[in-house]
Amino acid sequence: RLSEIYFEAQRYEDAYEANLIILSQEPRYFNALFMSGIIMKIMKKWPKALDYFERTIRIEPENISVQLQRAYCLGLSGKADEALDLYTKLKQNFPEDFRIYQDLGVFYDSLGKHDLARENFRQVVELNPVPLTYFNFAIFLEKIGDLKDAIHFLGLYLDNVPDNDSIKKNRAEKLYLEWQSRVKSN
Repeated sequence: RLSEIYFEAQRYEDAYEANLIILSQEPRYFNALFMSGIIMKIMKKWPKALDYFERTIRIEPENISVQLQRAYCLGLSGKADEALDLYTKLKQNFPEDFRIYQDLGVFYDSLGKHDLARENFRQVVELNPVPLTYFNFAIFLEKIGDLKDAIHFLGLYLDNVPDNDSIKKNRAEKLYLEWQSRVKSN
């Protein structure tokens, strides 16, 4: 579809316009609604994005991806309590889905609630123990000043990252040495 081609080319306004044409013919077309919500999110038009995700949820109420997008936009639309209620409900209904904990960690971090963010990011590591998860957790830990744990998780990243990812691995190795040096100097 034309809107997907525009989207892939990062021509978001054109993609959005193509979706509007589709939605004028089929107002309940899931893909066009969802993609329109994503485009509005990229453009930081939170209330509009939220509207599209709410319309999409009416079509597929159990779709966790749409619910996560909705929760994210609720938080950024100044509706933090509603976002938190939705994230809590999603955790209860889908306790093994690491994406919920990832988004909730970001949400708490944006509110400055670093202990709650840490708790959720740690859950992401437990549910999805892959190199990128280790790296993201290490970066968060360094940001909040827990350098020893940050070094540990950056080490896990370095132990598990594929060799064909040499550019990222080299950057991570430099960070690792820098962080170790900072710990030794304290």
